[in-house]
Amino acid sequence: MNKISRSLRRKRLEYGALSLESAAVKFVLNEKKEPIDFKCYEMLQANNLIEEFMILTNLTVAKHILTYFPKNSLLRKHPVPKENIIENFIKCTQIKGFRIRSESNRLLNESLDKCNISDCRVFNRCIRMIATKYMSQALYFISGKEEPFEYYHYGLAIPIYTHFTSPIRRYADIIVHRQLVNTMALNNEFSVQNVALLEHVCHVINKRHKLSQCITRDSNRLYTLKYFKDKRIITDAIITNVNKTLIEVYIPSALFKAFNINNLISI
Repeated sequence: MNKISRSLRRKRLEYGALSLESAAVKFVLNEKKEPIDFKCYEMLQANNLIEEFMILTNLTVAKHILTYFPKNSLLRKHPVPKENIIENFIKCTQIKGFRIRSESNRLLNESLDKCNISDCRVFNRCIRMIATKYMSQALYFISGKEEPFEYYHYGLAIPIYTHFTSPIRRYADIIVHRQLVNTMALNNEFSVQNVALLEHVCHVINKRHKLSQCITRDSNRLYTLKYFKDKRIITDAIITNVNKTLIEVYIPSALFKAFNINNLISI
């Protein structure tokens, strides 16, 4: 299975799948709910193995339900980044002498691979984390409301996609499970022909997903500030953004960024 998963990943990367970075942090709290330590989630090959088979499953199910319900399948797309937004990222990297090409996901990935600095081994990871902020939001949609070429998932570099593998935490997966059951004529309780209902479902889960991401980011920022409050820390860091009210720094030893100017740690 591991050998197959590596092959699947290699093929996706050849087709243009993006290899980006994100910092997943878990805070350790005391009895007063104050952060006293943190742990960074480490991605292992086992995670990649599971991820590749989940992607393959989602892709297979998406193709299957679309065959039966070409106008009403609940799918998930990842649009191409908006040109005016990705342009800001391109200008950002030009400061360090890099040329980011965004004409396709494959060219973007190849140009990100070249963003390296000899005396800073974590610089490429930092660039990939910044690039994540400039990507478009992935969205749930109904197949009949989009043209087939718009089904494409930019980040994964696959022509069609849905969410099927996590019904314990995503309502979209439950809908797709019901549609799959309908294709087998096992259960017709959920009407896959009710386009208005399906559109409403997509609207709600897109909104809720975006809100949950905002809550996650705000929670991390809050506990980051709580953890570093009154601490004087001297460490290496990469400044990624400066404006009138904010300095963003990437700290390799902590994997934190975005500290308010009034609560800056000493670097």
